[in-house]
Amino acid sequence: MLTLFLVLPFLVFAQTEPVVLEELYKNCRGLYSFKLNDDVSIVQVNTDNENFDMLAINEQMKVLWKVTLPGYALSSGKFKDKIVAVGSTEKEKSEYKGFVLDPLTGKIILEKTIYNGGDKKTENAYPYFTEKGDCFKMTFAKVKITYPAISMSRKPKTTILSLVALDFDISLNVNKLIETKLPDGKIYSYGFNTYGDLMVVHSNNEETVDVSKYSIDKNTPVATQKVSFNAHKKFKANDIDGNFSAIFSANRDMVYLALMHPNEEKETQLSLLKLNMADGKTQTITEVFNKDHIKDLKRLSFLLIPK
Repeated sequence: MLTLFLVLPFLVFAQTEPVVLEELYKNCRGLYSFKLNDDVSIVQVNTDNENFDMLAINEQMKVLWKVTLPGYALSSGKFKDKIVAVGSTEKEKSEYKGFVLDPLTGKIILEKTIYNGGDKKTENAYPYFTEKGDCFKMTFAKVKITYPAISMSRKPKTTILSLVALDFDISLNVNKLIETKLPDGKIYSYGFNTYGDLMVVHSNNEETVDVSKYSIDKNTPVATQKVSFNAHKKFKANDIDGNFSAIFSANRDMVYLALMHPNEEKETQLSLLKLNMADGKTQTITEVFNKDHIKDLKRLSFLLIPK
Protein backbone atom coordinates (compact mmCIF):
# COMPACT_ATOMS: atom_id res chain seq x y z
CA MET A 1 0.00 0.00 0.00
CA LEU A 2 1.06 3.57 -0.70
CA THR A 3 0.74 6.94 0.97
CA LEU A 4 0.19 9.80 -1.45
CA PHE A 5 1.72 13.21 -0.79
CA LEU A 6 1.56 16.32 -2.90
CA VAL A 7 5.10 16.49 -4.25
CA LEU A 8 6.06 18.97 -6.94
CA PRO A 9 8.28 16.76 -9.14
CA PHE A 10 5.69 13.97 -8.99
CA LEU A 11 3.22 16.31 -10.65
CA VAL A 12 5.74 17.10 -13.38
CA PHE A 13 6.18 20.73 -12.34
CA ALA A 14 9.87 21.61 -12.45
CA GLN A 15 11.55 22.12 -9.09
CA THR A 16 15.08 21.44 -7.97
CA GLU A 17 14.07 19.95 -4.63
CA PRO A 18 10.92 17.93 -3.80
CA VAL A 19 8.52 19.87 -1.59
CA VAL A 20 5.91 17.89 0.33
CA LEU A 21 2.94 20.12 0.97
CA GLU A 22 0.14 17.89 2.12
CA GLU A 23 -0.66 14.26 2.77
CA LEU A 24 -3.65 13.30 0.60
CA TYR A 25 -4.07 9.55 1.09
CA LYS A 26 -3.02 6.79 3.41
CA ASN A 27 -2.91 3.21 2.18
CA CYS A 28 -3.85 3.92 -1.43
CA ARG A 29 -3.30 0.91 -3.68
CA GLY A 30 -1.85 2.60 -6.72
CA LEU A 31 -1.78 5.85 -8.65
CA TYR A 32 -1.22 7.30 -12.08
CA SER A 33 -0.85 10.91 -13.26
CA PHE A 34 -0.67 12.84 -16.48
CA LYS A 35 -0.25 16.46 -17.46
CA LEU A 36 -3.47 18.15 -18.60
CA ASN A 37 -1.81 21.47 -19.48
CA ASP A 38 1.03 23.69 -18.30
CA ASP A 39 -0.73 24.50 -15.01
CA VAL A 40 -2.77 21.41 -14.12
CA SER A 41 -2.04 17.70 -13.64
CA ILE A 42 -4.59 14.92 -13.25
CA VAL A 43 -4.00 12.20 -10.66
CA GLN A 44 -5.85 8.87 -10.66
CA VAL A 45 -5.77 7.10 -7.28
CA ASN A 46 -6.88 3.50 -6.75
CA THR A 47 -8.22 3.71 -3.20
CA ASP A 48 -9.58 0.27 -2.31
CA ASN A 49 -9.78 -1.81 -5.54
CA GLU A 50 -13.53 -1.09 -5.66
CA ASN A 51 -13.42 2.69 -6.16
CA PHE A 52 -10.92 5.21 -7.45
CA ASP A 53 -10.52 8.97 -7.27
CA MET A 54 -9.71 11.48 -9.99
CA LEU A 55 -8.12 14.77 -8.88
CA ALA A 56 -7.05 17.94 -10.65
CA ILE A 57 -4.09 19.68 -8.99
CA ASN A 58 -2.58 22.97 -10.09
CA GLU A 59 0.97 24.29 -9.95
CA GLN A 60 0.43 25.74 -6.49
CA MET A 61 -0.54 22.25 -5.22
CA LYS A 62 -4.19 23.20 -4.84
CA VAL A 63 -6.77 20.46 -5.43
CA LEU A 64 -9.15 22.03 -7.95
CA TRP A 65 -11.65 19.19 -7.94
CA LYS A 66 -12.01 15.58 -6.90
CA VAL A 67 -14.47 12.90 -8.02
CA THR A 68 -14.89 9.26 -6.89
CA LEU A 69 -15.69 6.66 -9.54
CA PRO A 70 -16.66 2.97 -9.22
CA GLY A 71 -14.22 0.20 -10.11
CA TYR A 72 -10.53 -0.62 -10.01
CA ALA A 73 -8.49 2.15 -11.67
CA LEU A 74 -6.97 0.99 -14.95
CA SER A 75 -5.82 4.17 -16.68
CA SER A 76 -6.83 7.68 -17.72
CA GLY A 77 -5.85 10.39 -20.15
CA LYS A 78 -6.92 13.50 -21.97
CA PHE A 79 -9.04 12.83 -25.04
CA LYS A 80 -10.24 15.58 -27.37
CA ASP A 81 -11.11 18.40 -24.94
CA LYS A 82 -12.22 16.07 -22.13
CA ILE A 83 -10.74 13.58 -19.63
CA VAL A 84 -11.43 9.86 -19.96
CA ALA A 85 -10.92 7.39 -17.10
CA VAL A 86 -11.15 3.60 -17.40
CA GLY A 87 -12.06 1.29 -14.53
CA SER A 88 -12.65 -2.42 -14.05
CA THR A 89 -16.05 -2.88 -12.44
CA GLU A 90 -16.11 -6.68 -12.04
CA LYS A 91 -13.70 -8.78 -9.97
CA GLU A 92 -13.85 -11.95 -12.06
CA LYS A 93 -15.24 -10.79 -15.38
CA SER A 94 -13.42 -8.74 -18.00
CA GLU A 95 -15.83 -5.80 -17.91
CA TYR A 96 -14.61 -2.22 -18.18
CA LYS A 97 -16.32 1.15 -17.86
CA GLY A 98 -15.30 4.45 -19.35
CA PHE A 99 -15.99 7.82 -17.75
CA VAL A 100 -15.87 11.12 -19.63
CA LEU A 101 -15.14 14.03 -17.27
CA ASP A 102 -15.26 17.79 -17.62
CA PRO A 103 -11.63 18.95 -17.14
CA LEU A 104 -12.72 22.20 -15.45
CA THR A 105 -15.06 20.72 -12.81
CA GLY A 106 -14.56 16.93 -12.78
CA LYS A 107 -18.28 16.49 -13.51
CA ILE A 108 -19.19 13.14 -15.05
CA ILE A 109 -20.43 13.84 -18.58
CA LEU A 110 -20.78 10.20 -19.62
CA GLU A 111 -20.50 6.80 -17.92
CA LYS A 112 -20.57 3.75 -20.19
CA THR A 113 -19.57 0.08 -20.33
CA ILE A 114 -17.01 -0.01 -23.12
CA TYR A 115 -16.08 -3.70 -23.05
CA ASN A 116 -17.71 -6.87 -21.77
CA GLY A 117 -15.57 -9.95 -22.23
CA GLY A 118 -14.73 -13.24 -20.57
CA ASP A 119 -12.71 -14.34 -17.55
CA LYS A 120 -10.39 -11.57 -16.36
CA LYS A 121 -7.67 -14.13 -15.54
CA THR A 122 -7.43 -15.09 -19.23
CA GLU A 123 -7.89 -11.67 -20.81
CA ASN A 124 -5.48 -8.75 -20.52
CA ALA A 125 -6.65 -5.17 -21.09
CA TYR A 126 -4.37 -2.28 -22.07
CA PRO A 127 -5.72 1.30 -22.55
CA TYR A 128 -3.75 3.82 -24.56
CA PHE A 129 -4.01 7.63 -24.87
CA THR A 130 -1.81 9.73 -27.12
CA GLU A 131 0.02 12.59 -25.42
CA LYS A 132 -1.73 15.11 -27.68
CA GLY A 133 -5.13 13.78 -26.61
CA ASP A 134 -6.33 12.91 -30.12
CA CYS A 135 -6.62 9.15 -29.60
CA PHE A 136 -8.08 6.66 -27.10
CA LYS A 137 -7.61 2.97 -27.85
CA MET A 138 -7.59 -0.32 -25.97
CA THR A 139 -6.23 -3.77 -26.65
CA PHE A 140 -7.72 -6.97 -25.26
CA ALA A 141 -5.59 -10.10 -25.44
CA LYS A 142 -7.00 -13.53 -24.69
CA VAL A 143 -4.24 -15.55 -23.08
CA LYS A 144 -3.49 -19.10 -21.98
CA ILE A 145 -1.45 -19.49 -18.81
CA THR A 146 0.47 -22.71 -18.19
CA TYR A 147 2.44 -23.62 -15.09
CA PRO A 148 5.53 -25.85 -15.25
CA ALA A 149 4.83 -29.21 -13.64
CA ILE A 150 8.38 -29.97 -12.55
CA SER A 151 9.50 -26.80 -10.77
CA MET A 152 6.95 -24.52 -9.12
CA SER A 153 9.63 -21.86 -8.73
CA ARG A 154 9.63 -21.18 -12.47
CA LYS A 155 7.41 -18.42 -13.79
CA PRO A 156 4.19 -19.41 -15.59
CA LYS A 157 4.17 -19.10 -19.38
CA THR A 158 1.62 -16.86 -21.06
CA THR A 159 0.52 -17.53 -24.64
CA ILE A 160 -1.55 -14.93 -26.50
CA LEU A 161 -4.39 -16.63 -28.33
CA SER A 162 -6.08 -13.58 -29.87
CA LEU A 163 -5.64 -9.83 -29.90
CA VAL A 164 -8.31 -7.18 -30.47
CA ALA A 165 -7.72 -3.42 -30.69
CA LEU A 166 -10.59 -0.95 -30.26
CA ASP A 167 -10.57 2.71 -31.30
CA PHE A 168 -13.09 4.90 -29.42
CA ASP A 169 -14.75 8.22 -30.17
CA ILE A 170 -15.54 10.83 -27.53
CA SER A 171 -18.97 9.22 -26.92
CA LEU A 172 -17.10 5.99 -26.04
CA ASN A 173 -18.49 4.23 -29.07
CA VAL A 174 -16.20 1.82 -30.91
CA ASN A 175 -15.15 3.79 -33.96
CA LYS A 176 -12.96 1.09 -35.49
CA LEU A 177 -11.91 -2.43 -34.55
CA ILE A 178 -8.89 -4.53 -35.40
CA GLU A 179 -9.10 -8.29 -34.95
CA THR A 180 -5.52 -9.05 -35.80
CA LYS A 181 -4.72 -12.12 -37.81
CA LEU A 182 -1.99 -13.28 -35.48
CA PRO A 183 1.18 -14.62 -37.05
CA ASP A 184 2.31 -18.16 -36.42
CA GLY A 185 4.54 -18.57 -33.40
CA LYS A 186 4.76 -16.60 -30.18
CA ILE A 187 3.98 -12.94 -29.43
CA TYR A 188 6.46 -11.27 -27.08
CA SER A 189 5.21 -7.71 -26.93
CA TYR A 190 2.54 -5.42 -28.33
CA GLY A 191 1.45 -1.83 -27.91
CA PHE A 192 0.84 1.45 -29.73
CA ASN A 193 3.22 4.02 -31.09
CA THR A 194 2.44 7.72 -30.66
CA TYR A 195 0.44 7.72 -33.90
CA GLY A 196 -1.89 4.97 -32.66
CA ASP A 197 -0.52 2.20 -34.88
CA LEU A 198 -0.67 -1.22 -33.23
CA MET A 199 2.80 -2.78 -33.03
CA VAL A 200 3.31 -6.52 -32.46
CA VAL A 201 6.65 -8.24 -31.79
CA HIS A 202 6.53 -11.95 -32.54
CA SER A 203 8.49 -14.90 -33.86
CA ASN A 204 7.44 -17.54 -36.37
CA ASN A 205 10.71 -19.45 -36.39
CA GLU A 206 13.63 -20.10 -34.07
CA GLU A 207 16.12 -17.73 -35.66
CA THR A 208 14.51 -14.31 -36.06
CA VAL A 209 12.14 -11.92 -34.33
CA ASP A 210 9.53 -10.15 -36.45
CA VAL A 211 7.93 -6.75 -35.87
CA SER A 212 4.53 -6.08 -37.47
CA LYS A 213 2.66 -2.77 -37.72
CA TYR A 214 -1.14 -2.61 -38.02
CA SER A 215 -3.02 0.56 -38.91
CA ILE A 216 -6.39 1.02 -37.22
CA ASP A 217 -8.38 0.12 -40.35
CA LYS A 218 -6.45 -3.01 -41.36
CA ASN A 219 -6.68 -6.54 -39.91
CA THR A 220 -3.45 -7.58 -41.56
CA PRO A 221 -0.04 -5.90 -41.06
CA VAL A 222 0.81 -2.93 -43.25
CA ALA A 223 4.48 -3.71 -42.65
CA THR A 224 6.54 -6.58 -41.19
CA GLN A 225 10.29 -6.58 -40.68
CA LYS A 226 12.61 -9.33 -39.46
CA VAL A 227 15.48 -8.77 -37.04
CA SER A 228 18.15 -11.10 -35.72
CA PHE A 229 20.49 -10.93 -32.76
CA ASN A 230 24.08 -12.15 -32.56
CA ALA A 231 23.07 -14.97 -30.24
CA HIS A 232 24.56 -18.37 -29.52
CA LYS A 233 23.16 -21.03 -31.83
CA LYS A 234 21.49 -22.84 -28.94
CA PHE A 235 19.62 -19.65 -27.96
CA LYS A 236 16.41 -19.64 -29.95
CA ALA A 237 13.77 -16.96 -30.38
CA ASN A 238 11.46 -18.85 -28.06
CA ASP A 239 13.99 -18.36 -25.23
CA ILE A 240 13.70 -14.58 -25.02
CA ASP A 241 10.80 -14.52 -22.52
CA GLY A 242 11.77 -12.45 -19.50
CA ASN A 243 14.90 -11.09 -21.20
CA PHE A 244 13.27 -8.83 -23.76
CA SER A 245 11.66 -5.39 -24.01
CA ALA A 246 10.36 -3.20 -26.84
CA ILE A 247 9.79 0.56 -27.13
CA PHE A 248 7.53 1.99 -29.83
CA SER A 249 8.78 5.51 -30.39
CA ALA A 250 7.45 8.93 -31.39
CA ASN A 251 8.79 8.26 -34.88
CA ARG A 252 6.15 6.25 -36.70
CA ASP A 253 8.65 3.91 -38.33
CA MET A 254 11.15 3.42 -35.49
CA VAL A 255 11.10 0.53 -33.02
CA TYR A 256 13.69 -0.09 -30.31
CA LEU A 257 14.36 -3.61 -29.04
CA ALA A 258 16.50 -4.79 -26.13
CA LEU A 259 17.53 -8.37 -25.45
CA MET A 260 19.80 -10.00 -22.87
CA HIS A 261 21.17 -13.24 -24.35
CA PRO A 262 24.25 -15.46 -24.68
CA ASN A 263 26.42 -14.50 -27.66
CA GLU A 264 28.38 -16.84 -29.92
CA GLU A 265 31.14 -17.02 -27.28
CA LYS A 266 28.51 -18.03 -24.68
CA GLU A 267 29.01 -14.74 -22.81
CA THR A 268 26.04 -12.76 -21.52
CA GLN A 269 25.37 -9.91 -23.93
CA LEU A 270 22.95 -6.96 -23.97
CA SER A 271 21.89 -6.05 -27.50
CA LEU A 272 20.07 -2.78 -28.21
CA LEU A 273 18.58 -2.62 -31.68
CA LYS A 274 16.99 0.25 -33.60
CA LEU A 275 14.69 -0.92 -36.41
CA ASN A 276 13.35 1.24 -39.24
CA MET A 277 10.00 -0.25 -40.26
CA ALA A 278 10.03 1.64 -43.56
CA ASP A 279 13.12 0.01 -45.04
CA GLY A 280 14.08 -2.77 -42.60
CA LYS A 281 17.46 -1.23 -41.79
CA THR A 282 18.80 -1.81 -38.29
CA GLN A 283 21.44 -0.33 -36.02
CA THR A 284 22.74 -2.39 -33.12
CA ILE A 285 24.94 -1.67 -30.12
CA THR A 286 26.05 -4.36 -27.70
CA GLU A 287 27.60 -4.70 -24.29
CA VAL A 288 29.18 -7.97 -23.18
CA PHE A 289 29.01 -8.80 -19.48
CA ASN A 290 32.05 -11.07 -19.11
CA LYS A 291 33.87 -11.55 -15.83
CA ASP A 292 36.26 -8.64 -16.34
CA HIS A 293 33.46 -6.25 -17.27
CA ILE A 294 31.38 -7.28 -14.27
CA LYS A 295 34.39 -6.65 -12.00
CA ASP A 296 34.78 -3.18 -13.52
CA LEU A 297 31.10 -2.44 -12.95
CA LYS A 298 31.33 -3.52 -9.33
CA ARG A 299 34.41 -1.39 -8.84
CA LEU A 300 32.74 1.69 -10.35
CA SER A 301 29.33 1.14 -8.75
CA PHE A 302 30.32 0.76 -5.12
CA LEU A 303 32.13 3.21 -2.86
CA LEU A 304 33.58 2.03 0.40
CA ILE A 305 32.71 4.36 3.28
CA PRO A 306 35.46 4.62 5.93
CA LYS A 307 34.37 3.56 9.42
